[in-house]
Amino acid sequence: MNFYKKIFFIYVFLIFITLPFAGPFARYLRSKVLDLNTSVFLSTIFIFFVCVFSILYIFKYSKTGFIYIFLNSFIVLFLFFLSLTIKTPEEKLHLVLYFGMGVLGFIAFEKKFFKVFLIIVFISFLDEFFQYLIPTRVGDLKDVIHNTVGGISGLVFVKLLQR
Repeated sequence: MNFYKKIFFIYVFLIFITLPFAGPFARYLRSKVLDLNTSVFLSTIFIFFVCVFSILYIFKYSKTGFIYIFLNSFIVLFLFFLSLTIKTPEEKLHLVLYFGMGVLGFIAFEKKFFKVFLIIVFISFLDEFFQYLIPTRVGDLKDVIHNTVGGISGLVFVKLLQR
């Protein structure tokens, strides 16, 4: 197993191992440390900076043509504007987590786009199914869609960078 596959599986393992704790921890932070509006604002700012750094990375390191730079910038901006429509910080962060999973998966599975796409969809469904089984969490089809959109965006992002 290559290094990137190990990193990918560790990444997925960390997502699953934190399932019972992430939701209650986020609710605790919102009730004791930050209110909902502040946490939504901070998660939006975080995603904004991830998007800005991604676009800067595209312009600095991309050896692709203008159209691929434009498309990658469009993907990143799409994720940012999509995150503005999402109400809770946890759901916003799903986009970023699965975006990273898409990038890692593409590299780990040696550019097999469709295989990684299926893995991301499967992990997304499995993630929400386990959340459904955990009493302190809620499994939601809308989260599957957010996860999948984030993962596919990461896949397309890195695929366009490598053209």
